[in-house]
Amino acid sequence: MFAPDQLMIPPACFRATDLSRPLRLERRFDLAVCLEVAEHLPESLAERLVSDLVKLAPVVLFSAAIPGQGGTGHLNERFPSYWAEHFRKWDYTPIDCLRSQIWKSDEVDFWYVQNTIVYASMSQLSAFPALGGRGQRLWYGVAGCRAPPPAPARPISHPGEACASQSAKAAKSRRSLSGRDRFMRPGAPLKVLKRMHIYCTSQHIKEACMAEADVANVAISADIDRREAAYWDNDARSITEGDLTESVTLSDAVRLRFDSCGDLLDKKLLDVGCGSGLWSVLLAQRGAQVYAIDISPEMVALTQRRATLNGVGDRVLAKTMSARKLEFPDGFFDCVHGQDIVHHLEPGDFGREVARVLAPGGRAVFRENSGNNPILMWARNTLCGRFGISKWSSDDEYPLTPKRRNAFTRHFSSTRIEYPEFRMFHYVDAKFFHRKVKAATFLCDGIDGLL
Repeated sequence: MFAPDQLMIPPACFRATDLSRPLRLERRFDLAVCLEVAEHLPESLAERLVSDLVKLAPVVLFSAAIPGQGGTGHLNERFPSYWAEHFRKWDYTPIDCLRSQIWKSDEVDFWYVQNTIVYASMSQLSAFPALGGRGQRLWYGVAGCRAPPPAPARPISHPGEACASQSAKAAKSRRSLSGRDRFMRPGAPLKVLKRMHIYCTSQHIKEACMAEADVANVAISADIDRREAAYWDNDARSITEGDLTESVTLSDAVRLRFDSCGDLLDKKLLDVGCGSGLWSVLLAQRGAQVYAIDISPEMVALTQRRATLNGVGDRVLAKTMSARKLEFPDGFFDCVHGQDIVHHLEPGDFGREVARVLAPGGRAVFRENSGNNPILMWARNTLCGRFGISKWSSDDEYPLTPKRRNAFTRHFSSTRIEYPEFRMFHYVDAKFFHRKVKAATFLCDGIDGLL
């Protein structure tokens, strides 16, 4: 929370605002300053943030955390090339004119030294030719490390982007160092890249060397993610504003699942595969600070909108992200929640990621459909999508079999599996009558209850 006594400027010059909403001011300024803020907003708001900044001033002083830097509440750590592309859409040119002036200063925190870039409109470059002469002279050291920017002009790209997948692991090892010892000594860019592995274990180096062998798997996963995103984007377009505010009666099974999450007051919770945000909002209403992720940008936008409409916009941060690689630090969450998400992924790899981001003593609570019922599995494989029977699943998901479930749970110290409800004829009703014929719904739910 903001404390007025923290201000170093007159209170009349300060205005608190919610950056999840468009920023509208009555005037334009000579300079807009946005330092180490952008990474705290979900990726879905990145473009709008830059749009708001360029509308405020012809020159923007900007910095944002890069991958592996770490910090509290970081949702969108990106290399400067990412932000430069957003500014370029508005004809703003990056100018690296400050970092060389403060690089050796002990009075400036390393994240400002590492990340601060000036972006200027074309009109300003014309008015001040000296700025134009410094445009695009950018070079970025390895995350969390200092190395002097070299004199030659460089494209807006991080020389360590090829090693980005290793930066989080390297960051974990760097946390054991402190102060100036955290930073690599000044040297040429190639030396910086080589020294990056000083903070990596031999296993990490082995994984880096094996990266080429994994290229095919990465490409396949990326293709699946694209198909899943398209499928759920299309599904999101059928959801109306009224759907986002409709009241929900929780079933006993949902209450049991939420209770299994434990006390959520002011706890950090990750909702994986958030969909349109129903569970994210309900969990936020229980006191959690919810980080909601989904592969579908359309669903992420619905989640943020649902949160705002239901009064918990400040407690839900939604971000487009693949669950295959959770972009959060180790031990960041008190609880991880998900409904119908594990069976969309490779369970073993996903279980490892969930265990990694959970804090010691944290909980992971998931509701999944089961592949144990041979009749339902036969119907799924034989009937759905044929004979006029709708198909509810994407082509890349498959219910959890015992083998796939065990691949997920082996990453946790203890596991409890419960079957709070049985649904078989429920799906007969849903497929044939769409749950709209009261007599059919009553009959099918009654049979499930007896079974």
